[in-house]
Amino acid sequence: MCIRDSHIGGTNGKGSTGAFLFYILKGAGYKVGLYTSPHLIDFRERIRINNRLISKKELIKQVSFLKSLITDHRFQPTFFEITTAIALKYFAEQRVDFAILEVGMGGRLDATNVTMPLVSVITNVDFEHTEHLGRSLRKIAYEKCGIIKRGIPVVTAENKEETLRVIEGTCRKRKARLYRIGEEIRIDPRSSILDPCLIQHPASSIQHLRNQKFNYQGIYDRYENLKISLLGKHQLLNAACAIGAIELLQPKVKISKEEIRRGLVKTTWPGRLEIKRYTIHDKRLTVILDGAHNVAGAEALKKAIRDSFSYKKLILVLGILKEKDIKGIVAQLAPLASRIIITRPQTPRAVEPEEIVEIAKEYSGSIVIKEKVSQAIRQAISYAESKDIILITGSLYTVSEAIKAI
Repeated sequence: MCIRDSHIGGTNGKGSTGAFLFYILKGAGYKVGLYTSPHLIDFRERIRINNRLISKKELIKQVSFLKSLITDHRFQPTFFEITTAIALKYFAEQRVDFAILEVGMGGRLDATNVTMPLVSVITNVDFEHTEHLGRSLRKIAYEKCGIIKRGIPVVTAENKEETLRVIEGTCRKRKARLYRIGEEIRIDPRSSILDPCLIQHPASSIQHLRNQKFNYQGIYDRYENLKISLLGKHQLLNAACAIGAIELLQPKVKISKEEIRRGLVKTTWPGRLEIKRYTIHDKRLTVILDGAHNVAGAEALKKAIRDSFSYKKLILVLGILKEKDIKGIVAQLAPLASRIIITRPQTPRAVEPEEIVEIAKEYSGSIVIKEKVSQAIRQAISYAESKDIILITGSLYTVSEAIKAI
């Protein structure tokens, strides 16, 4: 089984970076497999080739095949290991030109870390899954660096000195050339903030909040006035990582500047600063869905909200999983809100709302609990007026249930 792949690790931005790569490559005419996690609505979202999710029939076939191989009941592969095996086998059988593989957790011991990629990307390093990856940034960076292979180039947007030292040291040891956003790859300083025409638009004018513009000075070339439709300054870094990876794939791939330009602007990634407009009970409501599930993601979301939107009130619908830094996430998001609705997605991993309330009390006197995400959304709608924003976040599980409920 031989797959030409790009391997993407990091704390945040893995999915968005993979999406940028995916849209650029398939827009250039290549047959591209994309493996990501978790899914929002349909499990099959995790495994796709170009515009099609893996079919139900194909998925059943792959599961049955793997099941036939597991004859020793002492060997029990995890859910993610099985899913990864399905994706890799499916991509190989379908003879994709390229596969884009997103790390599930960490990197060194991750199920995806079984290929020899053409390029590796470590988007950034921050605190996450500390019970598995370690309780210091240095230890977490060590686990992320497990995807760095001997002689295979690496792109990173990480810039913290402590973690960057680990990445640089690993690259030197494995003779892997490192390309850093901000050093070998640069975004024009004017593009490090949102285009001025995007800043402080009323929520009622969000149709204008569709493109961020930036210039990119890359490894081999310069790109002027690139656009992405994903919002948030952090997406500029994710886009830069993707373009850097595309440059390093050459000459194995032939992609023109125009194909890169088109791929970037066409990239969508649901549940990441996704803006929805609804008219409910004669109210035109603005809903923002974002799967921020750690402190760094919550901070990026907070900055994007402050930079890109003006609004009368923000109503926060928040549901978080147990293993997350609840205090840190609440500290970032609660000060934005006029009202907070605490809920729990329907998974055993969800933290009890009462635990979040105890933390959120420090920031707000207007907090209610709704046991189900659908109930929380109904409550938020009852609070909201036309110039308000409803922000639904804390976990992709929360976002998934919100999408189904709205």
